[in-house]
Order: sequence, then structure tokens, then C-alpha cells
Amino acid sequence: MIPAEKRLWAARVALGGLAILCVVLILLFPQHAAAGVQDGLALCYNSLIPALFPFLILTRILIDTGASGLLGLPLLPYCRLLGIRDKRAASAAAIGLLGGFAASGSAVDLLVRRGRITPGQAEVLLCGCAVEGPAFLIFAVGGGMLGSLRLGVLLWISVVLSSLLCALPFARRRSKIPTSSTAEMDTAPTSCALLLVGAVSGAVDAMLRICGFVLFFSLLRGILLSFALPQLLGATLLSLLEVTTGCRSACAVGGEPALALCLVALGTLGLCGLAQLRALLSPGISLSPFLRSRLLQLPLSMVFFFLLRRWFASGVTGAFSPQSQPLLVLPLRMPREAALFLFLFLAVFCSELAGKKSLRRRSKGI
Repeated sequence: MIPAEKRLWAARVALGGLAILCVVLILLFPQHAAAGVQDGLALCYNSLIPALFPFLILTRILIDTGASGLLGLPLLPYCRLLGIRDKRAASAAAIGLLGGFAASGSAVDLLVRRGRITPGQAEVLLCGCAVEGPAFLIFAVGGGMLGSLRLGVLLWISVVLSSLLCALPFARRRSKIPTSSTAEMDTAPTSCALLLVGAVSGAVDAMLRICGFVLFFSLLRGILLSFALPQLLGATLLSLLEVTTGCRSACAVGGEPALALCLVALGTLGLCGLAQLRALLSPGISLSPFLRSRLLQLPLSMVFFFLLRRWFASGVTGAFSPQSQPLLVLPLRMPREAALFLFLFLAVFCSELAGKKSLRRRSKGI
């Protein structure tokens, strides 16, 4: 067996080599790289910030105040089946299933830092609830790309059912890891002002990380599109790279392969989604169980989808429209200009607040 130090060294060498390769490709294809970054900026401006930023703030407020208890009631038996008895874990799972994997990662990580669940329990919970939200699946992928809201509904049901089942095999081994393995323990804010400031600060930090990875992987996507790859191969690579572009490229293939590639992108979350999820989690929470669960989730989701399609949408083929530019639609959506202004204002506010706190600590130390 290869020692851990050698594996880490090999991983760093591989990552460094990929970075050098990326720099060379940017120099060789500057226009495609720039176009990819521009697309990523448009995605953040038009979709991600208006749709996700308010939701991330509300998620943290709901978890800290316990107001999300009613939302998680239907999932309490499932969480107990996973060996997780804290009621707020069911709320975090419900938030993930309804709001998407970014909201799920933020909520689960908050529970770990509050000491409500262990890192091992968080890893199990992520296997079941870190999925794309229904708004994206039903309206963007179903209605916008596949041309059928019914297919979007079946996609969401298939992804959710398969993910919930895939968490069960990891429950026994992971649910009893001691809480002391987490790096630090936070306590919930006691006043409403501190709670609001903490929620906004956490949402700003999460949004910056998400947008950063979206821009980076959009750059990689732009470079990938510069190569004249066969259509099926290109769609497969894009499905593994980023969900939205992968589903759009899959629709260009058409037919049954398009639906299968959409399920690949949605099941794996793409490298971009995995990087975002990793950035939202504390170092003590491993993504290894989640990655292993995807090996089971992918075939299960395909079985569920094609069975449900045969029973409830046998005559629906979908009008594939790869050129559409779908938005991430959520029930709590702000106008993009207002959301961007609010995001920038709160980012500056939180930065100033953090700076004042650090100055106070230094003055006390002196």
C-alpha cells in the first residue's frame, strides 16, 4: 500500500502539472478562455447571485433560530434511520433537497460547527441531500432544455430518491464518529443582531467561493470548447465538468443519450459542483463517502427515471433546445441588479466589521 505522504506528494505534482497545462492552454487559446470567463460572469450576475444569495442568508437564519423544524418534520424518520437524532439535521436535509447542494453544504457545515451533529453524520447526510434543487431541475433543465416540465419533475424525483437510498449504506460506519474530531465548535448567536450579521457574513463568504469556482470552471469550459471534439465525447466531458453546461451540451446530442448524460451531470454535480461543495464544508468533513455514493446513485437514478418515464411520461419525448439560456429560478428571487448591489454592499459591510473586530483584539492584546 502506498504511504499517505507519497500519495499527497503525487497529488501535488499532478495538480501542479495540470496548473502548468492550464496556463499553456490559456496562452494558446486566449479568446476562448476570455469567452468562458465572460460566460461565467454572466451566469453569476444573471442567475447565481439573484437566486442563491438571499436563500443562503435565510438558510442560516432558519437553522440558527430553529424555525426550520417544521420543514424537516417529514425527514425525521429518515434521519433517525441514518443514526442522526438531532431535529435540525432533518431541517438541513430538507433545505438541501429544496434549495440545492450549495444550501445543503452550508446548512450541514453550520450544524457541525454548532456541535449539533458529528462530522461523520454530516458526511452521511450529504450523501442523501446534496442534490440539485427542484427549481433548477424542473424549470431550467426540464422546461428550458428538455422542453418538458414533466421530464424535469421526473428528473428531480429520480435524483432525490436515488440519493436518499445511497446514504443508507454509509450510515452505520459514519454516524458514530465522536464530535471531538471537528476542528472548532461555534455556539449559536444569542442576540438577533449577531444572528443576522453571522448569517449575512456566512452567506457572503459562501457566495464568493461559489462564484470563484464558477468563473474558474467556466474558463476551463471555454478552453475545452476550443477543441473540435466529437459531439458525444464533448458532451460527456462537459457533463463531468459543470452541470448547467453539461445538460445543455447533452441536449445537443438529443434522444435517450441526452437524458442519460443529463443524469450523469446531475448525479455527479460535475467537478465544479464538487469543488463548490468542498469549499463550503469544514476541513473535518470528508467528501469521500459522497463520492463513493455517486457510484451507486448514478445507475439508480437512471433506473428510477426511465421507469417513471415509462409509467407517467411514455408519450413525452421532449423538444431539446441546447441553445436556450436557462436561469436558476428559485421562489425567493431578487432582480439581478438589486441582488448584486446588496451582495457588494454586505460584502463591504462584513469586511469592515471583521476589520474592526481584529483591531479591537489587537488593542486588547497590547
